[in-house]
Amino acid sequence: MSDDKDTAPTLSDVLALRDSPPAHIVSLADSVVMAMSMYQMAAETVHGYASAVLSEMQARTDHKIQELVGMQDKVILDPKEAWLMSLDDYAKFQSRCEEERIKRNLDVKEPGNCPALEAQRLLNESTKAFLDALAPFTHVSFDRAWMTGQSEKLRDWGLNLLSKHLNPHARFNIPEPSVSA
Repeated sequence: MSDDKDTAPTLSDVLALRDSPPAHIVSLADSVVMAMSMYQMAAETVHGYASAVLSEMQARTDHKIQELVGMQDKVILDPKEAWLMSLDDYAKFQSRCEEERIKRNLDVKEPGNCPALEAQRLLNESTKAFLDALAPFTHVSFDRAWMTGQSEKLRDWGLNLLSKHLNPHARFNIPEPSVSA
C-alpha cells in the first residue's frame, strides 16, 4: 500500500482491497448496508404518516415566517416544510406524528424522537466509520469526502468494490428474503 496520503490510490491498493479486504472493513460495510436499509424503511414510513397528518391538519404557513422569508400563505403538505408552520401547529404536528410512530411500533431511543432521523444518524455514523477504515486504501477520509460532497459516492464505490464479500444477513442473523417465480 502506498504511504503518501496526498497521492491517488494505486491500482495495487484498490485490487488488494477488492480481492482480500480486511475483516473489519467487511464488517463495517455490512453495517452500512443494514443502516441504509433501515434508513430507507424508516424514511418511507415516517414520510407517509407525516404527510397524512399534514393533510388532516391543513396547517398554514406562520404569518411571521411569511414576512421573514417573503412568501405567500399556503397549506403545508410536505413534511420538509413543517418548519414553516406556527409553533402551536408544529407542536400539534409533532404530537400527532408521535401517536402515529407509537401506533406503528417504531422504536426510538427517546420518546419524541423521529425514527427516520435516528436511522439517518446511524447511517451517517456507519458511513463515517466505513470511509475512515477505507482511507488507508483510498487516501480520502470521511471528513474530506463529506466536505467535498462526495461521501455518498465514495461509500457506494466502496460497497460496490467489496460486494462479493458482503453478507449482512448472515452477520446480523436476518433471514434472506425468498424470491418466488
